[in-house]
Amino acid sequence: MNICWRTRKKGDSPRGKAKVYFSCCDSAFEKFSDKIFDQIFDICDCAIYYYPPKSDVVTDDEYRFNLKQMDLFVIPVTTELLCTQNRTINFDLAFAVEHNIPILPLVQENNIETGYKQKFGNIQFLKESDNDHTALPYMEKLGNFLKSILANDA
Repeated sequence: MNICWRTRKKGDSPRGKAKVYFSCCDSAFEKFSDKIFDQIFDICDCAIYYYPPKSDVVTDDEYRFNLKQMDLFVIPVTTELLCTQNRTINFDLAFAVEHNIPILPLVQENNIETGYKQKFGNIQFLKESDNDHTALPYMEKLGNFLKSILANDA
């Protein structure tokens, strides 16, 4: 299965743009990809790469080559992601850590902190539904993070 990509403007080439890899469970892709892609595109002009849900992806040399090209991994975190066998946890997360590729976990549900810590360790996450009114707004935190990683394209 070939990797797919989207850019801010339909039909734009991904050439020369920062490369963001979006990895998650199939159900999370259907539920969150459009929203998260739009949030990222509102902040930076990048290319977001992904494998379509329910596709037969083999973690072979081509797959590893594709992942190694990425500037950032974005992972929407759900209970399903944390509690099932999946490529994101079993391969992609470890690959990013091993190759020093920044990871941005975006927590999508409440009360998953224990499972999160078991899988992601001390990797800091962002959560849109955070109720701390004294903290920076989610989009500002997201923008600061993306700009720090994708500085040339933000």
